[in-house]
Amino acid sequence: MTASGRGNAFSKVVDVDDDDEEERQQISQKAQELFLKAQDFYTKQGAKDDALLLFQNAEAAMQPLLGCGGLANLTPEELEAVLKGRLHMAVITAHLEHLPDRWKKVKELAEDVLQFDFNNAHGRWLRGLSLLHGSKLRQEAEEECRRAVECARLQGKGGEADQWEAEIKRCFADDGPQVNETLEFDSADQGHELKGDEAVQGAGNSSSSTAPVPLEQAPKSGAAGSAGAMKKGFFNRPSGRPSQKEAPPAHPSGASQAAAAAPVPSTRKPSEAPTDSAESRAKEQALRDEVTHLKKKLLEQENEARQGLVRKLSEQESKFSSDRRHWCESLELVAAEVQHCLGKLDSGGASASTARARELRVQASVQQVQESIQAGKTWVEKEQQRQTDFHTEVLTLQEMTSRELRERQDASQQQCTELRDLAKSIADLRTATKAVGDYVRFQSAGEQENMEPDLQQMAERVADFHALPREAKMAAMLDDGAVLRLMVMTSVLGMLFMLALLVEAFSARSCRFVCAR
Repeated sequence: MTASGRGNAFSKVVDVDDDDEEERQQISQKAQELFLKAQDFYTKQGAKDDALLLFQNAEAAMQPLLGCGGLANLTPEELEAVLKGRLHMAVITAHLEHLPDRWKKVKELAEDVLQFDFNNAHGRWLRGLSLLHGSKLRQEAEEECRRAVECARLQGKGGEADQWEAEIKRCFADDGPQVNETLEFDSADQGHELKGDEAVQGAGNSSSSTAPVPLEQAPKSGAAGSAGAMKKGFFNRPSGRPSQKEAPPAHPSGASQAAAAAPVPSTRKPSEAPTDSAESRAKEQALRDEVTHLKKKLLEQENEARQGLVRKLSEQESKFSSDRRHWCESLELVAAEVQHCLGKLDSGGASASTARARELRVQASVQQVQESIQAGKTWVEKEQQRQTDFHTEVLTLQEMTSRELRERQDASQQQCTELRDLAKSIADLRTATKAVGDYVRFQSAGEQENMEPDLQQMAERVADFHALPREAKMAAMLDDGAVLRLMVMTSVLGMLFMLALLVEAFSARSCRFVCAR
């Protein structure tokens, strides 16, 4: 190989990074233009096959930048464009009923968005629909839809959250096949506007954000059933923190209302009125507040874990960029030295031994640079594996917190049931206490001489006695001594009567036998 050939080879090695950077910028710019074109078409034409094809072509144009690392290799702007496109594709796929395995595709696209934007309300809503219609996991679908409502409330979208919550109550309240067709296109058929989610923060720049952009869906039209257009994407970060809404006060149960409406005996003072129903309502309200607090705490923990992962990825990317610049500078120095050595070899001014020594030194430098590049590749693969481990830990934390939240909700429901049973028992006890108080008041008053009986009071007592169940009547009669004496006397008279009948019958039969002789 001649000196000029060697020089050209090393020049290509030096310029390869600049060429790659220019090519990357061209690919990124072209792909983002395709995404904008597809988004404009979707805004004008709605959810159609052509819109889906445009988004797929745009992502195919972005494919060379993904490489082995996937979405982690993209810059914040590129990542934002790809996630917007996938969220649009998920919405379009959900509306195109003729596509095979459409709900499976919707679930995959929504999970890709949630991997980098964990609190995306629309992504969670689409994932809930895919779990309901595709996987037929009714309970998990309901939980995912409720998480979407919580994310929407935390982002200040109260109207949209209320509408979603109403749809969840309407669709998951009754069991039956009609649920599969009601929840799917409620958001599109009613023509309501879905507002944007939080901005996606890339791995390299955690402070980058996008402008607020709404999403709007229109009703279906014609046999094709095309949905309304999505305007300017989903991503939107509200400027202020949403105000936290308190849970509505619990309504008193029917038993507590009946107990409050029941008359109180005259012997009881007003200050001695029972307060158990108020305490039960206070406990129920405290349980509801605790559940709401746990939900908010769970979302805060997930956000903190997410932000920590993004910060680590940003630091790793900056470190990799600095190492890459250092390697490029080292390679340029080595190339310059090689050029100088080859120039001296061409001029013939250096001896053969000196040229050989310099050539060996250059080869050693090149080998060192190659080892550094290989070490950099190994480091990149290791960091990608760490990123995967971090993502797995975040998902595990989410599953554990969700499980703990469900357990607390079950315990709260059980305590509410016990409180309702206690309130019912207190109402029954109050009725019995009233009856006992009336009886004590009547007995303490005594019967005066030459006093006519109170027929109205006796009628009320008889009516109260008839209103008691059969077991209570029997217990009351057996507890009364007069009734027991009457029963004993009746039994004795009955036995005497039967004995007399037997004696008469035996005497008549004996007389008949004597006469027959």
